[in-house]
Amino acid sequence: MVEEIQPLFFEVDGLEDLVRLAISVILPGPTQIFHYKEGDNHIYFCLIPVLGLTGAKPVPAVYYYKTSKEVKGLYALIKSDGEPEQVEFSDTTKRGWHGTVIVNLKKVPHSFKFS
Repeated sequence: MVEEIQPLFFEVDGLEDLVRLAISVILPGPTQIFHYKEGDNHIYFCLIPVLGLTGAKPVPAVYYYKTSKEVKGLYALIKSDGEPEQVEFSDTTKRGWHGTVIVNLKKVPHSFKFS
């Protein structure tokens, strides 16, 4: 029998916080930002495994931001080498900017409950 691990949900204060988190996390591969439309809301989230909470098994942490406005762009970009930090959304990457892809989803697992 496979035990289902329930994800932890954390709502961030703004989309810029989610972009900063997704781009700064170092995993074996890049962290994507997922977009899901739920009713009139647009939910942007990323999945980050948290180790050490339940022994050897990582627990998925879902960091999300809910808004009524859809972001236009395929990439979330951040430039932090100057003041102030800049966050943009674009259909292309930019030289000198750190970026991650925004993946549009048709549906999410039933266990994902965005309050």
